[in-house]
Amino acid sequence: MFVLLAILLYLLLLGSSLFAETTASDVVGVSYTTEGTVLALGMVSNNRVSLTIYAGFSLTEPGASVVPGGTGAAQSAGGRLHYTVYGMDDDTYKITVGTQETDYNDGTLSVQILSLAAGGSNLATLGTAVSGYVPINTGDSQILISGIAGLNTWSGTDSGKGAWVRYKLSANPGGVSGRTLLVEYTILAE
Repeated sequence: MFVLLAILLYLLLLGSSLFAETTASDVVGVSYTTEGTVLALGMVSNNRVSLTIYAGFSLTEPGASVVPGGTGAAQSAGGRLHYTVYGMDDDTYKITVGTQETDYNDGTLSVQILSLAAGGSNLATLGTAVSGYVPINTGDSQILISGIAGLNTWSGTDSGKGAWVRYKLSANPGGVSGRTLLVEYTILAE
């Protein structure tokens, strides 16, 4: 009886080892689709510009009040705008410039695009910069670049690519809180 019990135990152990390495499988359908749109705007090498006009004082005759004045302007190159527009089909986009600062004399600071350098898509899709300086006004954004292709445009991410801006201060900017002016760039549909 002991031998019979040992044989049964051996067969049970042998049988369980036959089923220890079972596998299961499934068939899973997979795909990868892209959809959606991208609209992004940023600036590199920003917050490096400081402009000062040194104005003298004048008076019309002895005894008259002193009037601050002066002529000329201060100019300085700034950072570069980097932007990406993707999946917008045949639409075109623009970049505008303005400020929300209320303690500022409108138009005393202006900006221009020195150059557009493509580091991504074709230069023709990056749009057309306005010729000359564009005044920066409170609550009234002005077009800086127009005609940006909406299908697949990107300026590149290197520091030498994108839209290079230059600022010009031409008169007293006013009280401007903290002696700095927050300049806002916006990309939006035309």
